[in-house]
Amino acid sequence: MLAVLGVTEGDTVYVTQSDDNGLKNHAHDPAVLEVLAVAEVVMDENQTLLQGLS
Repeated sequence: MLAVLGVTEGDTVYVTQSDDNGLKNHAHDPAVLEVLAVAEVVMDENQTLLQGLS
C-alpha cells in the first residue's frame, strides 16, 4: 500500500473516513499544500479579474 501512495520511511500518511464509511489513505506533500494556500490567497485578491476572464 505504501508503494502505491509513493511514500517512503519518514513520510506522513493521512487516513480519513470516506462518505461511504470506508477509509482513504493520502500522502500529502506539505510544499504542495503551501503553494495551494498561496494560490487561494491570490485568487481571492483577484476575484473580479478572474471572473471577467472566465
